[in-house]
Amino acid sequence: MRLSQPPHMILVSLGALAACAVFLISPLLAQVAQRGAIEGIGKAKDGDSIILGDTEIRLAGIDAPEADQSCQNSAGQSYPCGIRATTALQDVLSKGTLYCQTRGVDVDFYGRPLAECWILGKGGSMTNVNEVMVRSGMAFAFTKYSEEYTELEALAERQKAGLWAGKFEFPWAYREAQRPTYPTNPRATHPNAT
Repeated sequence: MRLSQPPHMILVSLGALAACAVFLISPLLAQVAQRGAIEGIGKAKDGDSIILGDTEIRLAGIDAPEADQSCQNSAGQSYPCGIRATTALQDVLSKGTLYCQTRGVDVDFYGRPLAECWILGKGGSMTNVNEVMVRSGMAFAFTKYSEEYTELEALAERQKAGLWAGKFEFPWAYREAQRPTYPTNPRATHPNAT
């Protein structure tokens, strides 16, 4: 087989093609980079939290089932939906390099930065992780803090995607139900109280 160009020219052409691909996706990537995005390979801690390097990040505007939470599928069988949400997030994260843009100085109850995150996948596609989790029905719009993902949640509900295919308790209601109740005056029930 005879090449129409010398091998070193083919490599130069491939390099130019790769540069063009980066240039085409660069507007969003450049915006994210300008804002001081954190980047790397992410690992799902749960369905709405990511470990990126030394930083634990909470996905802004969404809420996923707690790790120990169970739900029911369409047949009424119980399954560990918190673990399933974590697995769904890890599947998304495994598709490429993660870029997370924190939202100002916002942090959650545990001091984790709130962020919107994207995956830069093969072929240069950019995927919004927060959106994918809600659209797939594996997380909910956390309307206590943001209305941003309510339309995607409504779509997931109409399509009976993910958790919407069965029965579940919203994560915020589940957490509230799990909180221990304390007497109004703890000293009143202490064995040494008089």
